Amino acid sequence: MDLKLVYSAEDTIHCAAFSLIIRNKALRHCYPGGVTGFLRRFPSRSNRHITVFSDSGLDFEMVGNDLWANGLTYGQDFILVDAADYDWALLINPDMQSTAHRLDLGVAWLRGRYADRQIHVWYHHESTPDSDASPATQRALSH
Repeated sequence: MDLKLVYSAEDTIHCAAFSLIIRNKALRHCYPGGVTGFLRRFPSRSNRHITVFSDSGLDFEMVGNDLWANGLTYGQDFILVDAADYDWALLINPDMQSTAHRLDLGVAWLRGRYADRQIHVWYHHESTPDSDASPATQRALSH
């Protein structure tokens, strides 16, 4: 099988089903082969700050255990987002469907937004002021 590494120039990454969101800094420091080593083993989407492994089955548990075994810490270095759970809960609230609903993902280094039945996440520099806007929106507003 010829797998391709997927890197994105965009700051936001779409999450599907169960998604493990991993800080690339942690992969570079702890994971054998760094970000590239992880992507070769577990095809995922990645940008310069985060990597998102999405799976509709139960493979996320195997990947999470692999991260843990290689020294990454849940909450500090990676988290699990259940996009399907957000989708179901927000389907019953039509007002949230029509707005870009900010998600509290429980960690300071990550921001997320639910809109149009999709979750998008982006890295948040912990030393910068808090913002609800994605990096692309911030850039557009600054011009």
